Formats: sequence, C-alpha cells, structure tokens
Amino acid sequence: MCYIGVCLLVGSLSVMSVKAIGIALKLTLLGMNQLVYPQTWAFTLIVLLCVITQMDYINKKSIISTDSNEAVEDHVKDHEASTTQDHHTSEMKGGQSNSLEECWSTNE
Repeated sequence: MCYIGVCLLVGSLSVMSVKAIGIALKLTLLGMNQLVYPQTWAFTLIVLLCVITQMDYINKKSIISTDSNEAVEDHVKDHEASTTQDHHTSEMKGGQSNSLEECWSTNE
C-alpha cells in the first residue's frame, strides 16, 4: 500500500509540472521564449524525477504482487492435492467424505 501512496503523491506533482511545461511550450511557440527561465528547466527536471520515481515504485509493487500471487497459487495447489488425496483415501476405506470442503472441491 505504501508503494501505491508514493506513486499517487508523485503523480500529482508530475501532473502539475507537466502542465507548467505545456504552458511554457505554448508561450515559446507564440514567440515568448520560456527556455531562458530557470523555472522551465526546474519543472522539466521535476517531471523526469517524478517519472523515474513512479516507474521504480510501480515495478516494486508489481514484483511484490507477483511474488504474493505465486505464493497463493502454490498454497492452492498444495491444498487441492491434499484434499484430493484425502478423498481418495476415504473412498479406499469404503467411507464417505464428511468434510464440506472435500465435497465442494470434488463437485467442481
């Protein structure tokens, strides 16, 4: 959740900076050169830093999500394997499965 919060905060700053660069470019195209002012270059630098920061934190978030998804998938596979094995053992003993979870997993 922290990574998403950082991306949101940096994203709002980058939106304002991009808007400032857009206004500077518009004024430059109208004949009033804005590239001589340090503010234009400062906003450009802010946009670059924001984009780099956002990409870094988005990649960190996706790596964590991928790792947790793999862990969940492994847990589900292990659970399904043990449930299937328990069901087959119950059938071999001639008994019926009493577990609601086992009944549900075999009826899918």
